[in-house]
Formats: sequence, C-alpha cells, structure tokens
Amino acid sequence: VLDNHDFSKIKFSNREISCIKHLLNYKTSKETAELMGLSARTTESYINNIKNKLGCSSKAELIAILKNIPYLNKYSI
Repeated sequence: VLDNHDFSKIKFSNREISCIKHLLNYKTSKETAELMGLSARTTESYINNIKNKLGCSSKAELIAILKNIPYLNKYSI
C-alpha cells in the first residue's frame, strides 16, 4: 500500500470518483451500479481499478485507505 505522500500523485477518473463517493457512504456494488446507471460488473471494474491504483487487496482495505486520504474525505457522510 502506498504511503500518504504518494496519494496526491494518483489520478482518478470521474467514474472512479463516483464509485469512491459511494464506497465511502457504504453502498454495495449493486447499489452503486443502480445509482450510476451502470451494471454491477462495470462498477466492480472501476472499484478494482481503484484498488490497483492504491495497492489494495480487498474492498475493506480500500475503504480504510480512502477514509485516510484527506482530499477524498469530502465524499463521505
């Protein structure tokens, strides 16, 4: 997993940001897909891209890391 200082170098697409917003608000992939008008499989692809960018192996780890990235905190409840 990347150190905090490396997070600012990571670029997320608009769709990835939307998925991050829903992840931080504890939405499932299916709920996120419905909210975004996508298939659950497509949503999972975006989530996997985010996990790869941050070096995460699980969704739980991903959410924990996302909550600690200052510029992403604005997306959580």
